[in-house]
Amino acid sequence: MKTKTIVISLMLLGYFGYGQEKTENFVIEKGSWTLGGELGYGEHKTTNSYEDRREKTLKIAPEFGYAIMKNVLVGLEFVYNYTGPDEPNTNDPQITTYGVTHYLRKYFPINQKLAVQLQGELGFYKGTIEGRQTVNQSSETFSMGMRTGCCIN
Repeated sequence: MKTKTIVISLMLLGYFGYGQEKTENFVIEKGSWTLGGELGYGEHKTTNSYEDRREKTLKIAPEFGYAIMKNVLVGLEFVYNYTGPDEPNTNDPQITTYGVTHYLRKYFPINQKLAVQLQGELGFYKGTIEGRQTVNQSSETFSMGMRTGCCIN
C-alpha cells in the first residue's frame, strides 16, 4: 500500500509540476521608462553632558531610468538633502546638499515577480554648511560606487 501511495503521489506531482503553463521570468523590456526615488524625513535627538540638541533631516531624490537592453537600465537620480536644527534660532549648523547621480543597473531575474539588481553609479554633489558661529563652508563631492538590491514586480 505504501508503494502505491508513493508512486501515485510522484505521478501527480510530476503531472501538476510539469503540466503548468511556463511563464517568463521578470523582464523589463528594451525601450521602457522607469520612475522611482526616495523621500525621507527624520528627527534625531542628542543628549549628553555637553549638549542637548534636536535635528531634523529631509531627503528628496527622484529617479528616472531608460531600458537600453532587456533588464539593463541607464538613469539619473537628482538628490536634495537638508539637515538642520529643530528650532531655527539655535547656533547649530544647517547642512544642505544637492546633486545628481548617473547609474547603470542590471536586473538578474529569480522568478516572474522577483529580481536581484546590481548598480554602478557616478555622482557629483555640492553642499553648504551654515550657522555654527557664523562660519559658512561649501563642499563639492564626487562619488563612485556599487549598490545591490532586489525588485518585486
